[in-house]
Amino acid sequence: PLVDDITITMFDDHVKLDGSNLICIAARPGMGKTALALHMALEYAEKCDRAVYIFSCEMSAAQIRSRMICYLAGVDTYSIREGTFTGKEAERIAEAEEKLQQLNIVIDDKSAPTVKYIEEQIKSADDLGMIVIDYLQLMESSKKSEKRLQEIEEISRELKLLSQKKKVPVIVASQLWRRIEWRKDKHPNLDDLEKTCGFIENNLDTVILLYREGYYDASCATDDWQEAEINIAKNRYGSQGILKYQWCGRCTKFSKMKMNLKG
Repeated sequence: PLVDDITITMFDDHVKLDGSNLICIAARPGMGKTALALHMALEYAEKCDRAVYIFSCEMSAAQIRSRMICYLAGVDTYSIREGTFTGKEAERIAEAEEKLQQLNIVIDDKSAPTVKYIEEQIKSADDLGMIVIDYLQLMESSKKSEKRLQEIEEISRELKLLSQKKKVPVIVASQLWRRIEWRKDKHPNLDDLEKTCGFIENNLDTVILLYREGYYDASCATDDWQEAEINIAKNRYGSQGILKYQWCGRCTKFSKMKMNLKG
């Protein structure tokens, strides 16, 4: 299929991966930005036989692969880390590892990459399909400035130009303004993105904001599943709206319904 034929199922046709779409997934730490970006990368790679490049500025390539395997196998991330998975889980893990090897996904874990570095790395891709960057604030700007917000604005502008030049969607995760934590209503909005990243919204085609009430409720800390909101707050290529999901912290996964994690 063509790039603009690809739609991520969890967005209910709201978000299409247009060839020049710069998509930002923004949230406070621990809300699931990386998990959602990896979900999009995996689904794209499964649907479309094109190369997906993931630039992980914080986690190692091995950690990213482990997260993907957990997602595909539907198992607890801690059970893989500690080797405490069951026999049935071991079978699912083996199947997930084999599937991941077959997908055209390249993971680069260089810290603080520039957009120019990313361009150099994707130059050899025969059939580039998508670029994922985790995350914006850990990138370096090619134009140094005394103000970090100006550098981030420049990085976002370069990413938009890269998306247009390569005609592929670029997904970038971003942190949000920390003062959200001080508000009574902690639902994020586009202003929170501006206060963290400057005026980058002009360069963004789609903005997805993540929120979980349980994140702020200590009594929910041990729950396997929490309700999550995926807010498509800006969308030049489709509709906006809030989608309700379940979030599993144990397997870093969003799902339409709660699933049994035993065995």
